[in-house]
Amino acid sequence: MTGVLIRGNFRVAVWITILGAALVLVTMDTGDPDVDVFRGRSALGLATLCMFQLMSWFWWYRRDEGQGMAAVIALGLLGGIVAQLLVPQVTGERMNPGVLVVFSYLSVSHALYAAWGWRLRPRSALEL
Repeated sequence: MTGVLIRGNFRVAVWITILGAALVLVTMDTGDPDVDVFRGRSALGLATLCMFQLMSWFWWYRRDEGQGMAAVIALGLLGGIVAQLLVPQVTGERMNPGVLVVFSYLSVSHALYAAWGWRLRPRSALEL
């Protein structure tokens, strides 16, 4: 029962990540890339995240594989949490608690799936 909940939660988190990254990417005002380099880099990062999630879905996640990629994406989303925590100290802007909650949920969902899936992996190469 726990595995079904973790797997279902993970699938919801994958599609929230894909759709959220695509939505932010489409609505993002990149401005002049020569003036503001960081906006262009964040657009590239979102496009890369969306691409990796889609590729992982079609190659691994549908067959309950890809725990390593889920762990890598969990670490990447953890970077978003750290960035949200440091934004007030660096720029003086207010922190957005909604973004912090969403990034935390997505990161924990990916990490739980990775930890749950590694338990199910074969113990040796002979068991393949």
